[in-house]
Amino acid sequence: MPASRHPVRKPPHTVAAPLADAEEVGRAIAHSLEQVVRAPAARPYGATALSTRLKFSRVLISRVLNALKNEEPLETLQLLPGPESLRTFVNGMGRLGVAATRVKAALRAIDRFDALIRDGFGTRGKLNAAICSHAPSMRIRQELASRQRIFAGMRELRGAEAEAWLAAHMLAPDRDDPTTLNTRILQGFAGLRPLRSDIAVHFDFTLAESPREAMETPDRTGGLEEFYANPPAPLVCTEIAGRTVSTLAPGRIGKDSVCDMLSLNRMQGALPRLARSPGRRIGSFALIKLPVKVLLLDIVLPAELLAGTEPELFVFSPGPRACTNVNDRIDDLDRVEVPERIEVLESGADRFEIPAVPNYRRMLEKMASELGQDLDAMRMHRLRVAYPPFGYEFVSTFRLRSE
Repeated sequence: MPASRHPVRKPPHTVAAPLADAEEVGRAIAHSLEQVVRAPAARPYGATALSTRLKFSRVLISRVLNALKNEEPLETLQLLPGPESLRTFVNGMGRLGVAATRVKAALRAIDRFDALIRDGFGTRGKLNAAICSHAPSMRIRQELASRQRIFAGMRELRGAEAEAWLAAHMLAPDRDDPTTLNTRILQGFAGLRPLRSDIAVHFDFTLAESPREAMETPDRTGGLEEFYANPPAPLVCTEIAGRTVSTLAPGRIGKDSVCDMLSLNRMQGALPRLARSPGRRIGSFALIKLPVKVLLLDIVLPAELLAGTEPELFVFSPGPRACTNVNDRIDDLDRVEVPERIEVLESGADRFEIPAVPNYRRMLEKMASELGQDLDAMRMHRLRVAYPPFGYEFVSTFRLRSE
């Protein structure tokens, strides 16, 4: 038999039961399956060759072989197909001529895997969730898969989807009153696609908790249409309780209905240049109300405004209290953990390269010009989230200097 290419597995380490049992099962099943797939009768090795000989799905066989490349037994368990698929595969290998002793050993390990799922966790999904809490790399993979499932369901229920939700918050000192900060807030959808004609899609771009005297009437396009990669969204605007609500015009569905819709809010003297109290956080938020493939939340500002601390990310699943406050500890009750972190991008033209928004740099240059700033000299805090969960609120925060 050729030498195994399976990585040397790490020695056991302490984990909480029943994950300790799962780890033992993972080592046993990995070893026994390795003996099956590397048996002389399994030649030629590889997913394509085995799929042809077994007349099994190449995807299933690839999952088995890829799982066996992993050196962590818990991660191997999560990557493997289910017990029934594994039994079918191993029995098929037996028909190819793999020794009966190897086949029986693998089937015993699969039976232990089956019992672990049934008796230890109840379902495969619950086992995977438990493994995610122990293995960060698997948590990221599992979370992304869960988010994609949410996206697929919510786009059917909400009747629309978008390639990206873009939110860019730019701050700079007021040229006439340097004790205050002016802001430009760009937000909206790129690659918006309506899917159902029986569901209205509404948007409210008014900024919550903004001083009315500091905010001009929001321009629903902000003069940005020349930068769109798709036709501008056809909107019907109405006033509801003093707020302008935009509704996507009905009757547009299909592959040619993709559009862009961005709003630019201009606020003069929106914030004091110095923090009202040391350590107080301010920032920008995005609340996901429509299924999108990626969230991009950028804060752009001169570095000298900052207190020298790193940006912080807060993610909430808002409860009955609705609007959250990152400076109020009670809102920590609604806080959730995500694997993403905020990137600090000091320089580089690649900061402005966003596939879903090809003219992003030109949009930011327009905003920087209005604020009297050189875009390339400004600092950027970026949060990028793939398939952000519907209903989650993402808040990118920072601290201003206090003196």
